[in-house]
Amino acid sequence: MKKSIILLIIFILSFQQKNLFGNDLNNKQDSIQAINYYLAGANLINNSLYAESLDSLLVSLDYAKKFYGEDSYLLAGYYYLIAVSYRNIGMLDESIDFSLKSEEYYIKGYGDNYIRLASLYNNLGNAYSQKLNYREALRFFQQGVNIYTNQETPDIYGITNITFNIARVYYQMFEYNEAINIIQNNIDNVDEYTQISYLELLGAIYQETNEFEKAGEVYEKIIQHAKNYYSEKGMGLAVEYINYALFLNNINEFDEAINTLEDAYSIISITEKEKGQNLSEYYKIYATIYEDKNVKSTNINEFKNQKYQNYLKAISYLKKSLEALGFPLNKLLIDKNEEINNVSILACIELLKKIADDYIEIALIFEGNEIEKHKTNLFQSIDFYEVTSNLLQKTKKEFTDDESKILLAGLEQSTYIRLIQASYKAHKLDDSEEYIEKAFQNAELLKSGSLFDKLSNDEAVNLSFIPDSLLEKEQKINSSITSYNELKYYEELEENPDSKEIARLDSILFKLVNQRNELNSYLESNYSQYYNLKYSDNSLKIREIQNNLKSDEILFEYVLNETDTITELYTFLISDSEIQFDRKEFTQKFSENIDYMFSFMSNSSYMFTKNEDSKKFCFVSNSLYQKLIGPYKNKIYEKNLIIIPDGKLSYIAFDALLTELPDTTNTIQFNKLNYLIKSNRVNYSYSANLLYNTKNSKRNASKGILAFAPEYDADSITIGKETYSLRPLLGTQKEVDLIASEIKSEVYKGQDATELKFREECEKFDMLHLAMHAFINDSLPSLSQFAFTQTKDNELISDGLLSVADIYNLKLNARLSVLSACNTGSGQLKKGEGVISLARGFLYAGCPAIVMTLWEVEDNSGTKIMSSFYKFLKKGKTKDEALRLAKLEYLENANSRLAHPHYWLGYVSIGNNAPLFRSYDFYFFGLLLLTILGVIAEQITRIRKARKKRAL
Repeated sequence: MKKSIILLIIFILSFQQKNLFGNDLNNKQDSIQAINYYLAGANLINNSLYAESLDSLLVSLDYAKKFYGEDSYLLAGYYYLIAVSYRNIGMLDESIDFSLKSEEYYIKGYGDNYIRLASLYNNLGNAYSQKLNYREALRFFQQGVNIYTNQETPDIYGITNITFNIARVYYQMFEYNEAINIIQNNIDNVDEYTQISYLELLGAIYQETNEFEKAGEVYEKIIQHAKNYYSEKGMGLAVEYINYALFLNNINEFDEAINTLEDAYSIISITEKEKGQNLSEYYKIYATIYEDKNVKSTNINEFKNQKYQNYLKAISYLKKSLEALGFPLNKLLIDKNEEINNVSILACIELLKKIADDYIEIALIFEGNEIEKHKTNLFQSIDFYEVTSNLLQKTKKEFTDDESKILLAGLEQSTYIRLIQASYKAHKLDDSEEYIEKAFQNAELLKSGSLFDKLSNDEAVNLSFIPDSLLEKEQKINSSITSYNELKYYEELEENPDSKEIARLDSILFKLVNQRNELNSYLESNYSQYYNLKYSDNSLKIREIQNNLKSDEILFEYVLNETDTITELYTFLISDSEIQFDRKEFTQKFSENIDYMFSFMSNSSYMFTKNEDSKKFCFVSNSLYQKLIGPYKNKIYEKNLIIIPDGKLSYIAFDALLTELPDTTNTIQFNKLNYLIKSNRVNYSYSANLLYNTKNSKRNASKGILAFAPEYDADSITIGKETYSLRPLLGTQKEVDLIASEIKSEVYKGQDATELKFREECEKFDMLHLAMHAFINDSLPSLSQFAFTQTKDNELISDGLLSVADIYNLKLNARLSVLSACNTGSGQLKKGEGVISLARGFLYAGCPAIVMTLWEVEDNSGTKIMSSFYKFLKKGKTKDEALRLAKLEYLENANSRLAHPHYWLGYVSIGNNAPLFRSYDFYFFGLLLLTILGVIAEQITRIRKARKKRAL
């Protein structure tokens, strides 16, 4: 860092000297003042006095603008150093703004491979990692490495410095193996300062993985290096003392930990008397010591009282830690959208969670004996968890890409779970709906939050009168990003990847993402209605969910929290007249049953199912019914069920649950079993907000059904390193023909069923039907693919493969997409987001309802079910009822072997279940009404004529 600052000062001074002479006296004075203030600011940065440096640097910038002019590229260095100071005091938005201005001037003056851009991108990466946007951080770090690498003589110092930051971000993402690999590959080739940083990170990883012996060896090296490298009063030594104190605490050396902390404070207090990140860290470690401190008393009351006192001390230190970061504790219950300045969001979120955890521990101490203290501390914990949740939501809304939102939701899942747990306890204490509401809102945050954000953002765009030209520009950028991401992914999978080609693609992607971010900032700055709608809290309350439910509907929303020892299941039951919130605790067997249920139904060897396996299926299915639905069986009679699953519950078909056990002493007859589908229709959604809180703007599709059924002729395709066989799907051709015989359709079969044709036509149709192969990519879910007719075209938009990322960039007008391909509803389960499936892409593109498959459906049975589905749909049935009736019709006509759940239970309906056609009853009653009106009119006419005759 110091080396970079010195070089930067020399660079700027050299330009100022070149321009100093030949100007008038005032300009010379401006130049001198700019230099003096700049040097003062740089010196303060070198001494870690970042807040103090800003005064000098901002004045220096003003003088430099007068001397060089407002638009001179020579201002780049001034903007950069100000950005560094802002980042180090936690003003991250300001740091990013000044960094981007600096980037603009550097590129303007020296091109996009200018070496100083690398250190600028390093600063931007650090700012974004502090904002929890790790994907964006890695993007900037990688671009910095690329620039250092592309110099005539690669800057090894710069590369290793940024590479450390990449390892640190992987550590923050809990990807420890990736971080360790980077450390081991670089630690022997760096200077002593960077080596200390690498060792510090390695020690932290070993602590997280409970490898304390290895951690101890690392910390001994760190302290030895730090004492040699830093002065006795150097802040770097203080930082290492703090890290070492945390390690000593973790191995229960509490007294030694406190002594080491005091050594750190003797250095920190010289420059950070009331505020500062190091002071905050000092208080945080003190709190940790009191949280972990052992109490040796054998008297239970003394033990509880001492633990209580320890937690109170811990909380007081944590609050001091927050104050040292400038967090407004006097405004604890901040709004989701309120600006919080002068803080590190990442550090504050960690501290707030720790305070909430400590209040929970105190509440547990008093549970069952001192009820008021128990309640007070429980409610306090909820307040702090809620602030944490609000901060996370505010942070997430600032992200522009789906992957970053999903990553953050997964990393912070524990916060939402803890708030649900605490809210459940509070609800049981005073039966308050307020705590059900808090729990429900956070249950929703665990489910498809990024998908809901995308649809909410689209709605904000539609209501904000943003010009079509800007929207088309955004779509073009997103499409390009998708294409180049695919190219990069496939290149990285090659046996001998071309590093230069990957760097080229990285550079292109870097510029494209920057363009998207700039466009997003432009929209937020220039369309206030868009900004307000985007950042508004538009999540529905439970009472609003109730208002959306019909009298014959019940919504079940689940939260599944699995730990190493127990499984918690939280259930929200919502009807138009009732709200119920329950918790149940199960053993590991419950989770194993879910796995077995899915495995049994999706197993490709279904034709060879043994009777013993069938019996086990019956026991498991009924057991899951008893736990998931059974407790509410009196409430669901003749009701339509809306299921919002969580975690691995997303993989099972609820309509396959058995409401009663059959006689298992005989051979199992699959067509005779009492499935839930026989008594209730079942519809699904990723979240309640997705179901009821996306307006699904008025559709303007001009045509009916668009159906695709490719012919493969035993083709094979290669995706990355994997080769997939495209075996012929004999039933799909018949399937789309049967659909067309029921409802007017535009059908593309065989060689006509191309990806390019789908792209050209899909936005014109009210319904989409895809009967084809699909392939799930769990490594990169956005590149899961639909396989259209294979072409020889090498263009990504017409190669025969349509990915989830491609679908994201479509603007669909369809009210229903039927994905009659294999596994369209399965995919990788992401913490805090749910299943990332092919079906999700269609919801993302604006289609409000999907019929999808949970496994590879058998060809002939799939054709029959789909044909019946459209028959019932045409009769005016709701989507979920049409699918239910189609399944029951199949089951009624199937023998026991063909009634195996694999054949007919794979299809599920998700999303808006409104009918697409008017019921025949509507036309019957309409005709009846017209007939009655005709009869009445005739009678009135006759009466009038009779009156006229009498009058004569």
